Amino acid sequence: MATKFIDRNVVPASVYNDIRTFEEQDTSLNPRMLKNIADIFVQNQMHNHYRAGLLHRHQELEEGCVMVHTERSVDIDVCQSKSLSDLDVTQLVPTLLFLNENLVFQGCEYYINGEEIELDIKFASQLREFLVVHQLEKVVALIPKLVTDSGLHDSIEFMHPNGNGTIRIPRRHADTTDGHATDPVITEWSFSKNEQGIVECKGNNVCSPQNNGKHRVFIDSKPHHLRM
Repeated sequence: MATKFIDRNVVPASVYNDIRTFEEQDTSLNPRMLKNIADIFVQNQMHNHYRAGLLHRHQELEEGCVMVHTERSVDIDVCQSKSLSDLDVTQLVPTLLFLNENLVFQGCEYYINGEEIELDIKFASQLREFLVVHQLEKVVALIPKLVTDSGLHDSIEFMHPNGNGTIRIPRRHADTTDGHATDPVITEWSFSKNEQGIVECKGNNVCSPQNNGKHRVFIDSKPHHLRM
């Protein structure tokens, strides 16, 4: 990967804390914008390796800490703040990338000892230009496709009981008294091209905030055509 398009340094807490929270983020991504983003993914064949995501955070980080998916499987996803002094930073692989203040893609959440998915230079250049021109650099993120995402289809995301980070588990394993859900928000999109050459979009993660602080998360919705 060319260094002009990716910053491999671990994101400082102060930069992470500038990311909008879920409640602050603009969730109304224009369908035309989504279509253009999908075209960039598909034309560069990066839809096989990455999704687009709604950039957001759930908590503030203390200095010297970073958000790490400490446990990730088909049954659970735990993302917590960890001290850099307790980690080997050479083993951290981004699970979420955003355009930083230098307009370079940088990780802001990580997992340990994973295989990094290569970010094509042409794709990164085109996507960066589009996001900046349309003032979406603080809204849209890149999410590597991970095999372990596939099991958390209808799930609940909530703050960790110790107050540090989030846990996402299948809804069947959660307390069924979830609270009343508000309007759902799509937080991840994947793209493909069907046999007719039509680009399709699937809202992989649909998040429905609830009045008790939990987020109900649905994964793998039905694809819909992106025609303009």
